[in-house]
Amino acid sequence: TGGLAVNVVSSGADPTGVADSTTIIQAVSDSVAALGGGIVFFPKGTYKITSALTIDTAGVSWVGAGRDIAMIKNYGTTTNALTINLGSAIDSKLKITDLGFTCDTTSSGAAIAVTNGDRVVIERVSVALHRTGISTSAVSDAKLNKCVVESTDDRCVMRGRRKGEDDWQQVEWDQPRAALLAVRFCQRAGAQVI
Repeated sequence: TGGLAVNVVSSGADPTGVADSTTIIQAVSDSVAALGGGIVFFPKGTYKITSALTIDTAGVSWVGAGRDIAMIKNYGTTTNALTINLGSAIDSKLKITDLGFTCDTTSSGAAIAVTNGDRVVIERVSVALHRTGISTSAVSDAKLNKCVVESTDDRCVMRGRRKGEDDWQQVEWDQPRAALLAVRFCQRAGAQVI
């Protein structure tokens, strides 16, 4: 990640969660990408989004003030909050850290869907009210560290594909055991869990 850091509130995002910040957050992320990468910073607050946000350039990281105090609140009932799609075999140089993802009601989408891009790091992230917390596809060497996922589906906390396989793998256990089993699942799927 480059040395550039851009504060979404300084760029016009509303930290009160009243005004829609989708366009501003996406514009900040795209600007950081166009300048060669860096950090999109989310200060304390709740950021309302009404459609999926996307990172499609390596080197763009999203960093919040803390997973319980910097929240992206998805108002879409069927959309992912964040989709990361960098193309196959791309070293993402990307980190999502110290952010929370939640919904206005619930979403059948994922909080974070990584559909392409290797070595993505997701740490100290919380997820609530999304059917799937963190979803991966065509990703290798992903690292998940100290994440908290509360899924709206009592049978799925995380899902992903093993390298070289076409079928989705997912945690299929009840919530009380889900955290431990999600860790085991991630390890089986080739992700490093710290």
